[in-house]
Amino acid sequence: MNRNILTALMLSLLMMVGCDNSDGNYTKPAKDEEANVSDGAAQNAESKPSKEPVKVVTVDKTAPVITLNGVDTVTIAVDDTYKDAGATAMDNVDGDISDQIRSTSTLDAAKTGMYAVGYNVSDAAGNAAAPVYRFVKVVEAGSAEAIEAAKAAEAAKAAEAAKAAEAAKAAEAAKAAEAAKAAEAAKAAEAAKAAEAAKAAEAAKAAEAAKAAEAAKAAEAAKAAEAAKAAEAAKVAEAKKAADAKKAVDAKKAADAKKAADAKKAADAKKAADAKKAADAKKAAAAKKAAAAKKAAAAKKAAAAKKAAAAKKAAAAKKVVKSGDRTPPVIKLFGGSSATITVGDIYDDVGALATDNVDGDISKRIRRTGEIDKTKPGTYTLKYDVKDRAGNAAVTATRTITVVKESDTTRPVITLNGKSKVTVIVGGSYKDSGAKASDDVDGDLTAKINKSGSVNTAKIGTYVLKYSVSDAAGNAAMVKSRKVIVSGNPVAGAALAKAKCKICHNLDTTANKTGPGLKGVFNRRAGTAAGFRYGKTLKTSSWNWDEAKLRIWLGQKTRNAVKQVSGDSAAATRMNFKGVSGSDLDNLIAFLKQN
Repeated sequence: MNRNILTALMLSLLMMVGCDNSDGNYTKPAKDEEANVSDGAAQNAESKPSKEPVKVVTVDKTAPVITLNGVDTVTIAVDDTYKDAGATAMDNVDGDISDQIRSTSTLDAAKTGMYAVGYNVSDAAGNAAAPVYRFVKVVEAGSAEAIEAAKAAEAAKAAEAAKAAEAAKAAEAAKAAEAAKAAEAAKAAEAAKAAEAAKAAEAAKAAEAAKAAEAAKAAEAAKAAEAAKAAEAAKVAEAKKAADAKKAVDAKKAADAKKAADAKKAADAKKAADAKKAADAKKAAAAKKAAAAKKAAAAKKAAAAKKAAAAKKAAAAKKVVKSGDRTPPVIKLFGGSSATITVGDIYDDVGALATDNVDGDISKRIRRTGEIDKTKPGTYTLKYDVKDRAGNAAVTATRTITVVKESDTTRPVITLNGKSKVTVIVGGSYKDSGAKASDDVDGDLTAKINKSGSVNTAKIGTYVLKYSVSDAAGNAAMVKSRKVIVSGNPVAGAALAKAKCKICHNLDTTANKTGPGLKGVFNRRAGTAAGFRYGKTLKTSSWNWDEAKLRIWLGQKTRNAVKQVSGDSAAATRMNFKGVSGSDLDNLIAFLKQN
């Protein structure tokens, strides 16, 4: 298809998209209408003279002009993205109307051929610009023409950048000149301001001097008034001082009289108090003497009673020995016969009571045996024994003490080994990294973890593995989950490889192009494609292109990936791939795995 045919086709398209005057900005009246208007105007002119100025209406008949941005012919490779440079439109009345430009295109970037992009615009008066066209030539990817076009585009880009830099430099120079001019103006303004300030300061100084003289005069007058006021105050103060002195003498005289009266009153009170104190002391001595006598009598009576009781007890014992006491005492436990404590608690025994029909209370003679290990769970027994004076043994009393573990209410904790979300390419293999579990009482419970769920790597989908465990006390850990995503569409990956990799690599053979052939690359040792000249890093590499390495290599810019994959911060490669992510990365790896 040649340019003439394309131009005709684009002109037709532009006419279809509305190169008309439908906005109604201006419509030329019919000839009769013009005549009627003229006749009416003439009649009005004859009947009544007009005082209004005649309004002249200028009709805009000049069409705007469209100018292409950039070149009029562009060459791109099949499946490349075409970004149109656009155009500008200027009108003699409306000015810049670039934002109103309408464009149409016949471009199909998936097929080779010559295509056109057309531009048209109308001004506010409905004048349509002459259509302008840019031709887009789509050529086979990797062809000499495509490579030449890429170089030309790069050169144009560099030229545009240089032009922009030059414009920026000119703008910077203009800005500097403007700044210098502004600085000069500011300097002049500052000088004028300084002169004005000096003049104002001089005036202020004169005003200050006049103000100071006025103040001095006022101060002198105030000083004289103050002196007169001080003299009057001194006279008043002298009179007050004399009055105060007389008042002080009278007050002292009255105070002395009161002091004498108070002293007599105090002496009389002391005399009365001394008399009462002497009487109280005499009374207290008599009471103390009577109490001592009473205490001595009570002590004598108690001693006699004690002696009589001892004699009675001795007689009773003598009588028992003679009669033969064969009744054993009885032991009664305080508290219960059993008790439970927690490991680490302190056990305080409450003891027991022992009574005998002859000897009475013999609790002090009780002998307790048995030990408790409060640090070790178990059952312990305490025994209580006693005998009376006649040698009769009581039946042994026992108390059972149970030491138990502290109540365990803390649940164990599960920790996943590795990530909680894992992506696997369809058709690959998955080995679960498992989890570990620990408990504050039972310790390591990893061996008791129960895992549920499974992963089918042959089928795309999301699979969930769950890990659970309980300790000996029945406390269940919070269930942990790992999500395994089996993804990757080889068909979509093939389309992506064609768009992203085909220019530099053969996809379905091992033949080399700018880069090595990708046929059979999955799990192939890096740097081993036959006949390809590798750089130093890949030539001496020691890894295989498995899923993990491909995910790193294809998921970012290769200049960063080569350092990460090789483990060498100085590693480099001639490959310049920007990287893909998400489902694109999964699909591309799935394709390479099957390729």
